[in-house]
Amino acid sequence: MSGKVWINGKFIDREEAKIDIFSHSLQRGSNIFERIICYEIEGRIAVFRLDDHLDRFKNSAELIRMQLPYSRDELKEAVKETVNINKVRNPYIKMSAHFPSDELDVIPPDNLVQVAIAAVDILAMIQQQKSTRIKPTLKVKVISQRKLHPNTAPVKAKVSANYLSSMLAKYEAQDAGADEAIILDCEGNVAEASAENIFLVKNGVIATPDLDYILSGITRKSVIEIAGDMGIRVEERKVKRDELDEADELFLTATSVKIWPVIQVDDKVINDGEVGEVSQRLNNEFNKIISGKNEKYNKWLTYTR
Repeated sequence: MSGKVWINGKFIDREEAKIDIFSHSLQRGSNIFERIICYEIEGRIAVFRLDDHLDRFKNSAELIRMQLPYSRDELKEAVKETVNINKVRNPYIKMSAHFPSDELDVIPPDNLVQVAIAAVDILAMIQQQKSTRIKPTLKVKVISQRKLHPNTAPVKAKVSANYLSSMLAKYEAQDAGADEAIILDCEGNVAEASAENIFLVKNGVIATPDLDYILSGITRKSVIEIAGDMGIRVEERKVKRDELDEADELFLTATSVKIWPVIQVDDKVINDGEVGEVSQRLNNEFNKIISGKNEKYNKWLTYTR
């Protein structure tokens, strides 16, 4: 893909954006990242929940002892500038920070950090890669692999090393004919999908796994707040595996898919294979918000100019 990439305060052509193949972050997985979606509203580009993403980016850095060379406000301006200079349709912001120095030990040899920001067309990427994310509904498989234990890895950091297990989980699900994986935690409770949070609906009440084992998703956070404002009860708690089979509705949430209905878990069809009423209501409200049609949530929209 072409375009301009912001790297440590300067814009360069994406083709010229390089990383040492033996850098610490490439060899050891010590790269943090964010993926941030934008929406076009009346001819202007709005970044969705940019402040929340930047807060999580900063938290990820702190959890792996990375010292970011830029303040939150400087990164915020860099994101806006990157979107404006690239002028792509359906902007999707890719943001990362890594240790660029040559790797020898498990600890980086110095405090050098390189921050990179790009804006790409997410719909073009989905179509080009034939991603399952273009599907309106999906089938999931509860896989054998378990979620990383929080005493083993910094599960609340969006760091590359954590996603090897996610990659293998999705491979296992796809090998079984499913679109996505559902991963259980070390106690046998439901944790999340490979890169999405999971929600179930039973008797009009929403339940989602608590944050003990998982990353705090920005879309997850949004759905919980929206549901509460709509008068729908939400429980953040331990979710048993059997509850998935007994659910009236299931859906996943993530930046790139928003609210993604699940119609089958293993061999169990959910809600006769149809999108549930609560899922649809939440999706409709979410679409109003990202269209700028609900003033209460305009605080979630950061316009690039």
